[in-house]
Amino acid sequence: MAECIQESLEKVVAKPEKLISQSYDGTNLMSGQHAGVQAFIQCAYKNAQFVHCYAHQLNLIVGQATSQNQQVRVFVSNLSDITNFFNKSPQRIAILDETVRKRGSWFSY
Repeated sequence: MAECIQESLEKVVAKPEKLISQSYDGTNLMSGQHAGVQAFIQCAYKNAQFVHCYAHQLNLIVGQATSQNQQVRVFVSNLSDITNFFNKSPQRIAILDETVRKRGSWFSY
C-alpha cells in the first residue's frame, strides 16, 4: 500500500520537501509508527508529518446516531440517490455543471 502511494506521489510531487502533511484513519496499516504507511512515507518525505484523521470516526458516529431516526435515514438515502444519479452519467454531470454555472453566485458559499 505504501509503495503504491509513494509511486503516485512521485508523479505529482516535484519537490519532496513541499509535502508537509499526511492524514489517515487509525488502522495500523495506515498510521502505524514503525511499519505503517505514514512511517514509510515520512522516510521518503521528511516534512510529511502525520495527522490522525478523525473524519472517519465522526462519520461512523453520525451514521450510527442518525440511523435511529427513520426520517433522517430516508433523507440521507435520498441524498445518496441524488449523488449516484449524477455520478453514473458524464452527461448528467455536464448538465448539472452548466446549470450551476448559469445560476452563478446563488450556489456559492
